[in-house]
Amino acid sequence: MLIGFSGLAQKNINTEKLYKSNVKSDCSVRALASALDISYSESFQILNGVFVYDKGVKASDFISTIPQDKIKRVMLINNMLPAEFIKLAPEGTYIAISRTHTFTIKSLNGEWFIYGNPDDKHQKIIKVIIINT
Repeated sequence: MLIGFSGLAQKNINTEKLYKSNVKSDCSVRALASALDISYSESFQILNGVFVYDKGVKASDFISTIPQDKIKRVMLINNMLPAEFIKLAPEGTYIAISRTHTFTIKSLNGEWFIYGNPDDKHQKIIKVIIINT
């Protein structure tokens, strides 16, 4: 059940601006930082062994590098847009993974936010990491 959810309203937070990032293909670093409420540099340190400049991180490496006590569950999703996912998801924090990108979906006080690139609302989600909060 979604408490405080009104329609498909969600706010987009541009994490490239939020973290003043100019590193190419660092969506995994930004997603982890926004999901765990840590700094960009802390997130980068966690992913340091698997992050490749200009290429990012493979989804399997990304998931295995996240501290396991922070992961509640990993779920496969069948090409769902963020607005569709939000309709079904209980309030919480999620790292959404598409075929080429990753970003964070988070509910705060009944409002939903997408932390990532401005066009992430069009990304088809194939997997979500449910974060322990």
